[in-house]
Amino acid sequence: MQSSIFFHLENIWKDTRAFRYLHGVIFFVMAIGMAVPFWMGATVWDLMSEAALSKYQLPEQLIVAEYQNRISEAEASDIEEQQRQKMKKESERIGISAFLSEEVQWKKWNGEPYVQGCSENFWKLNGYQVLDGAGPEKEWSGKGEPCYVCDNCDLLYRNGICPGDEIQIAGKSFTVAGILKAPKLYGSIAISYKALAALADGKEAQFQGLYRFFEPTAPEAVNGVLLEMDSVIGVLTGTEQEAVYLQSVERIAKERLTTGIAMLIFTMISLVSVNGGMLMQEQKQLAVRQAIGAKEKELFWEYALRMETLYLLACAVNVPLYPILFGSMHGMSRELPLPVVGIVGIAGSAVWLFVTGILWERMIGKQALIPILKGDV
Repeated sequence: MQSSIFFHLENIWKDTRAFRYLHGVIFFVMAIGMAVPFWMGATVWDLMSEAALSKYQLPEQLIVAEYQNRISEAEASDIEEQQRQKMKKESERIGISAFLSEEVQWKKWNGEPYVQGCSENFWKLNGYQVLDGAGPEKEWSGKGEPCYVCDNCDLLYRNGICPGDEIQIAGKSFTVAGILKAPKLYGSIAISYKALAALADGKEAQFQGLYRFFEPTAPEAVNGVLLEMDSVIGVLTGTEQEAVYLQSVERIAKERLTTGIAMLIFTMISLVSVNGGMLMQEQKQLAVRQAIGAKEKELFWEYALRMETLYLLACAVNVPLYPILFGSMHGMSRELPLPVVGIVGIAGSAVWLFVTGILWERMIGKQALIPILKGDV
């Protein structure tokens, strides 16, 4: 039994060396091609994660209002209470945030991303995931004012910023407390509402107010607050806001999956063409081995093992390459999620084995030995 295994492994090694250039081409095409299903899998994984975070608790009891107004440092400490007094209906909780573009510096990088100031209740009413460090729900005991970098802040997060780093926002120093996935935030960097009001007192900003009521409520309940605003952009229930966000997620998913499927089809056609060409070159050698007693089943599994080994090598190459190829894309994980590696790896292995089986059957299994040996095929 052991000698039989070594015999087959020796045959696999000989065949690999004999057709090393074609094996190299297959590996190269497969390594590039496997990046596509990994990217598609990671896209679905990330969008599912974002869709879960986009849901509100008791959305039917929540009103989401967006409006333009000037930030006032004097009103920052009790802005939620001021709005509560203007409501047409008693509210359970109010969360306020505002965002605007501010100059940000970190090491040699500088830019003007959106900075969003969020009240404590705003965080409690919104969904987010802490990717690294601490979240805003934790009491801050570090140096200076805390800030939170969102995973959509490509120029900072993708360049390796970590909790504990210091950044400058509008000339004031902040310490990065954590890295967040917060799909419903407009800002790339989040700070407290009071901190933003101190930085941008008197500036025009876009606001988002979250108003939780004790029972399902119509948007008209917040009209008393919004009448004083410079410009009301929109007022929706939490259920309607969730639907709007999920529509955007669905659109992104369709765009990426359509592109991925097209690339995958092109890759598969290329692999079938190259693989078929290699089998044509191997036909005579395989026919000779069958003529001297080798079983077709054994020859097939030697061939299949060669192809599966190339597949596994292509997968192994893609895991470290993923952050380089896709880690800088907006909204994508910086590393390939392990469940995606497992699901895509196993599914791809089964599909590739199926394809190699069909190729073998058409080019070897259904061919008669004598015509092949004579060179008629």
